[in-house]
Amino acid sequence: MLKLMCWMASFGSTNARVYRDIAKRLGNGNETARFLRTLARSESELSRALLSSADKIGRSGRNCMAPEGLHGLSEQAFIEGLLQCEQLKWTSITVPLASRIAEFPQAAQVLAHAQKHKRKIDRFFEDRAHLRDLSFRLKASQSVWVERFLLVGDFHPEVATALKEDGIVEVASHGEEAIERLRENYYAAVLSETGLSRIDGIEVCKKASRIFPGIEERFLFIYGELTKKQRGFIDRKGLRRVPKHTRPEKVRSEVALILER
Repeated sequence: MLKLMCWMASFGSTNARVYRDIAKRLGNGNETARFLRTLARSESELSRALLSSADKIGRSGRNCMAPEGLHGLSEQAFIEGLLQCEQLKWTSITVPLASRIAEFPQAAQVLAHAQKHKRKIDRFFEDRAHLRDLSFRLKASQSVWVERFLLVGDFHPEVATALKEDGIVEVASHGEEAIERLRENYYAAVLSETGLSRIDGIEVCKKASRIFPGIEERFLFIYGELTKKQRGFIDRKGLRRVPKHTRPEKVRSEVALILER
C-alpha cells in the first residue's frame, strides 16, 4: 500500500510539471492555462500529502492493506483501463515526441523500443479474438518505427505478406546478395533457407556474424533437411528454426520472438 501511495505521488508530481509547462506556453491570459495552473498546484499538494502520510504510516509500524477495490477489479475493467492509458500515451506523447526527435540518429533506439512496446500489446490482443475489438484504435495508430526484414532464398509469397504486418520485407535470392544487403542495411530479423544454391544459410549467418558480431541472434532458419553439422551449429548457438512448410502465421510468431529479445 505504501508503495502505491509513493507511486501516486510521483505520478502526480510529473503531471504537475506537465500542466505548468503547457500553461506557460498558453500564456497568462488564457483560461485553460489558469485551469492547468490550478490543477498543477492541486497535484503538487496531493503529492506532498501522499508522501508525508506514507512516511508517517510507515514509521507507525501498522500494517496497511491495499484497498479492496484493487483486489476486486475485474480483468475486463483492468484491460479497458490499460488500453485507454496506452492509447492516450501513444497518441498524445509518443507520436508527437517521435516526430520531433526522429531526425537525430540517437533517437533510433528510443523509437524502436517504443514500437516494440506497442507491438507487444498489439500481439497480445491479436492472439485473443474475444478482446480484439478493445484494441483496434491503438493497433491502427500511427507507427514511430518501421522494422526491416530480409528473406534469403525462395519463400512462399504468403510469408512476406504476413511479415508486412510488422515492417518492410526485402528479398535476397542467394547468400552473396544477402551479405551485401546486410552490409548496407540494418534488419531486425533475417529469415534464411538453410539449403541455398551457392552458400548455405549457415554460412550466410557465419559470414554476417564476422562483420556484425551478435547478428546471428536475429536469424531464423527455414529448413527442409538439416545435416548433423547444420543442426549442431543452430543448437549450439541457441538459434530459432522452423520446417520449410510452416504456416506463415507461425513464421511471423517466431519472428516476433526475435524482435522481443
